Amino acid sequence: MFFTILIGSAQSTLLPPPQEVEALPGTCQLTRPLQIDHPLPRQLEPLLILDLLKGHFSEDSTSSLILKLSLLSNQDFRNDEAYHLEIQPDEVTLTAAHPAGLFYGVQTLLQLKDHYGTSAVPCQRILDWPDLEHRVVMDDISRGPIPNTAYLKSQIERLASLKINGLTFYIEDIVKTNVHGSFAPRNGIDLEEFKLLSDFAAGYNIELIGSFQSLGHFEKILQHPQYRSLGITERMLDPTSLPARKFLTEVQADMLSAFSSNYFNINGDEAWDLSRGVLKPLADSLGAGIIYARHMVPLLENLIRAGKKPMMWADMLLEHPEAFTQIPKSTTLLTWDYSDRAHFNDWIDPIASRNLNFWICPGILNSNRFMPDFEETFGNIDGFVREGYAKGAKGMMLTVWDDGGRHFFQRDWPGVVAGAARSWHVDHTLESKEMEYIWSFPTTDDSSHFLANGVAKLGKLKKFSATQSMTNAFIRQPLIPEYGANLTFDLTDHKEIEMLCDSATALFDQAPSHPDLRSWQFTAEQLKLIAFSKRELVALSSQYQALCFDQISRPEKVSSAIEEIILRAKKLGSQWQQLGDEFESLWFIENRDHWTEEAISLYAQRNRRFYALVKRLEQAALNFNSAENNFLPVPEQVQLGINETSSGYFTYWLLNGPYRIEAFSPPFADFLEPSGGETQVQPIPGDWQIGTDGTKKMWMKHQSIPDDQIDLRAYYGDLKGAVVYAYAQIESSLAQEVLASLGSNDGISVMLNGELVFDHQHKRSLIIDEDRIKLRLLA
Repeated sequence: MFFTILIGSAQSTLLPPPQEVEALPGTCQLTRPLQIDHPLPRQLEPLLILDLLKGHFSEDSTSSLILKLSLLSNQDFRNDEAYHLEIQPDEVTLTAAHPAGLFYGVQTLLQLKDHYGTSAVPCQRILDWPDLEHRVVMDDISRGPIPNTAYLKSQIERLASLKINGLTFYIEDIVKTNVHGSFAPRNGIDLEEFKLLSDFAAGYNIELIGSFQSLGHFEKILQHPQYRSLGITERMLDPTSLPARKFLTEVQADMLSAFSSNYFNINGDEAWDLSRGVLKPLADSLGAGIIYARHMVPLLENLIRAGKKPMMWADMLLEHPEAFTQIPKSTTLLTWDYSDRAHFNDWIDPIASRNLNFWICPGILNSNRFMPDFEETFGNIDGFVREGYAKGAKGMMLTVWDDGGRHFFQRDWPGVVAGAARSWHVDHTLESKEMEYIWSFPTTDDSSHFLANGVAKLGKLKKFSATQSMTNAFIRQPLIPEYGANLTFDLTDHKEIEMLCDSATALFDQAPSHPDLRSWQFTAEQLKLIAFSKRELVALSSQYQALCFDQISRPEKVSSAIEEIILRAKKLGSQWQQLGDEFESLWFIENRDHWTEEAISLYAQRNRRFYALVKRLEQAALNFNSAENNFLPVPEQVQLGINETSSGYFTYWLLNGPYRIEAFSPPFADFLEPSGGETQVQPIPGDWQIGTDGTKKMWMKHQSIPDDQIDLRAYYGDLKGAVVYAYAQIESSLAQEVLASLGSNDGISVMLNGELVFDHQHKRSLIIDEDRIKLRLLA
């Protein structure tokens, strides 16, 4: 097998990469009209093969260029989606055993036509087939935006061009069912729309897979009074409740006919409360895995009886392996992980060794980020799919999560391209950069790859401390304090961030029209404006503070100086107003009017704060009269209590807890002792930690907002008597001693490289940076 790609040359760029390509002599001018010789239309139904051809080629029965379509069931094709495409100077032949193969051959032909434009296409023979039978994209439409119908259809068309053959949605509450219609939001999706979408997708060889959550992540439905009794905690159904099971059975049965696929996903992931509260005695007796299986198995069996192939996430089975034997053998297990790892044994081997059906589920690392981390995403997809395929996976479900809410799917397409490429041709040799280039190169216009290079520029933001891991914390951090309060900004790297965004914007400005371009322009503009705003507000605060000191000795300076501050604050506020308007415009291109108020709340709040800042400054200027002892108020009273710190705070943490204590009576137990103890633990995001109380708690990512505080009450609730572990990393190129400052509300202990370096176990209120300690760092 071989596939040749030369970026920036006349060589064709195809996604997914075909299995075998053989160069032939000569060229073919595909811009000529076509004489189409095809099987009877009924043999091609229900796929839109002829519609696609007629939409991209002009048809002429006298043309010298002939396209021959043939269905040849007696030839040796790898599977129903395989095809043979041969391009000669005056004849293009496309053969397959099934209409699906012809459909994908047409998609390849259309890509060649688009890539070469008015240039002649090199003659070639392509033998192609997918390695994985199921190549599916899952879009999370329950934790933020819900796509509008027009965008869903455009999404299907674009996925089909990448030879994706399945689309599913993560659904918690947004579906309007007939039997239980009251839990869905006002602008949710009803079953008739899903049915119409299924019919539309069928024309593009894409099946719509139904999905409904069935245990955890149930907080949206349980918040409704009529369903609250079905829950055992605020986020999980009661797995021992027959009414809860009846509710799920009725909803799932109602949904089945709206989705074209034989598969249906009951999810069942992250059911963290199986051993908590009133379930603890039962879990101690039976085991959490048995409780889980007794809830899930009847739901799976209901689907089997309805003629469906059930699916579920595999994480709870991997955590409670005793439940594996309870699950029906026809169930497809969806094993997921979103990290770039050396291997994925822990996520694959326990399933493969039991000869169970499974799909690999990598992810576009997008959750709570201002843009996806494509470096992590590409590594995760490549490694997970390769290893899964080698160990018997039958499919890939590429997950796109929208937790964090302010996402544009338009920014996810480079990751979708990577998933489509790897699942079609698992052993292809295309580098991630080559795939990025092809993604941004739908026509010959962007031969310099301005769009892809601009996105790559923004990807470098991962290295800066302020934009570490590309988390939404950088976006959400308050810029203007509340009245009477203070904010502290660490401006390290902010000038560099602005310059990098400027470089990306310059590339985007040179890029030709592309469906994703505008969302990337917005991303660069927003990130630059945040960095600039923080620097500008620190400067305005410093200028105002200096003015407060000068107002007695040099009162004549106040009027002109404060007017300049007001003008600069107004200009900054105007920039944020324009950015908010652009966000709202982009939002409605993709989404229906759901979660809109939450999505734009960030910009609305910023507008209110800038408006209040300007009004307070204007009032201060109006009231100022040194002759009558009417002086400027302190910075905090005009919302300019903004300071710069010369060193950065740790803002990216892993939290583990809470572990309950009866009273504040140090010393406290080493709650991590069953996992090696506090001095030996090596936290990894998503890993479970066994505590001395027998409970398992996950190491969860946490971004501190504002930078200088971790608000445990906001994260865990108002608990009395609890201990939490917080873990962060610092890298030092040499052995050295550095100073660190910290404060705490009540007790705090600090460990560095397994050694206790600070311990303060007394009750107190928080004073930021109250204590200073020396840290002896290793190289």
